[in-house]
Amino acid sequence: MRRFKNIMVVYNRDIGDDAGLERAIGLARANDAYLTVAETAGDGEFVDARTIDERSAHLNRFAAGLCHEGISARAKVLHGNPAVEITRHILEKNIDLLLISETRARGWLSLTQGGTV
Repeated sequence: MRRFKNIMVVYNRDIGDDAGLERAIGLARANDAYLTVAETAGDGEFVDARTIDERSAHLNRFAAGLCHEGISARAKVLHGNPAVEITRHILEKNIDLLLISETRARGWLSLTQGGTV
């Protein structure tokens, strides 16, 4: 079985998808993989620099905690169109497993077809 080495989880803080986050952490631990914990900050004028900084600080604290538990982790706030930014990050960082929180709408379909995350 191929082991995952570079995992990314896109966490949706609005719905508190802790189960998805825990699953990603468990997979990173079991596969000795690098984990990127990402959050989308949205697209457009409604997202200001303070919002991005606040989300980034929160994720950085979380990733630092994972590092103290022996999991190599980084935090990333993706700003812009979620589908485009997630895809760009996957390609740039050679992510081999993506876990993404369900939205209240329709999950990945909503993300790629114009829903908000």
